[in-house]
Amino acid sequence: MTAYVISIPGAAVRLERTAKEFASFCPDIKWSVPEVCDAGNLSEREFSALYDCESARRRYRRDLCRGEIGCTLSHLSAMKAFLSTDERCCLVVEDDVLFSPDIGQFLKDVGENIPLGKPIAVVLSQAAKVRYWTARRWFGDFSRTSPIEIYGTVCYVVNRLAAELMLRVNSVPVSLQADCWNVYREHGLKFWGVCPVLAGSFDYDRKESSLSCERKKAFEARVSIGLPQRRLSFGRRLIGYVKWKAALFFEKVTFVDCSGSGSGRTNAAVYKVNERKDSADAK
Repeated sequence: MTAYVISIPGAAVRLERTAKEFASFCPDIKWSVPEVCDAGNLSEREFSALYDCESARRRYRRDLCRGEIGCTLSHLSAMKAFLSTDERCCLVVEDDVLFSPDIGQFLKDVGENIPLGKPIAVVLSQAAKVRYWTARRWFGDFSRTSPIEIYGTVCYVVNRLAAELMLRVNSVPVSLQADCWNVYREHGLKFWGVCPVLAGSFDYDRKESSLSCERKKAFEARVSIGLPQRRLSFGRRLIGYVKWKAALFFEKVTFVDCSGSGSGRTNAAVYKVNERKDSADAK
């Protein structure tokens, strides 16, 4: 397995610290820095050739900043470098990652046992939402979870089919962020989480990243648009709630126990809206 680290030019200090820490935990794993895209130094013509602004506006309702485009292209460059080898899977990390001391043994186990018949991404950082009740024992003291939402690309493992899928879905000119996991899921990507987590994000320089600054400016520019959108979303939810309450009021509601006796599961109830029929007619 090879670890591909995403690091922009000028971040040599963070890269050196991350490489030193990784070498102490994973001495048997190769370390490689793929070609990165510094979108901030591209001309307008070069940038427009790499970025599909219309598709991005339809999905995010804003333009992606140059830092986001550069991050996406750098991760795709790591996927291309990985596919040029004959390895089963690869590790992709960013230069602000903070590793757990147990990551070395885990990477050794997952590299030998990751399924190859379907596209799989294993996210080693903390997920936004996780179904912890679906956790299954995996390797050693680690469990495999099914994340609902994941943000960020600080540390993850992909097999060959997953890398091919990511390059196919987010092809150049790109219109998606690097951490568009839900979009990849819609196209067949299976992504798993790990409990306890093995990596996190840490700012060695104690400074806000350039990508965070660009995103903050983009969000501030659309504050006047975002508030009406949130009000519209709340109004739609309110109308849906009123319709649901009206259906319960005007129709008979029967609750049916679907748990089954002796199943060991918690009782679940579902409601079924019946038509107004007499019990004699039902018989």
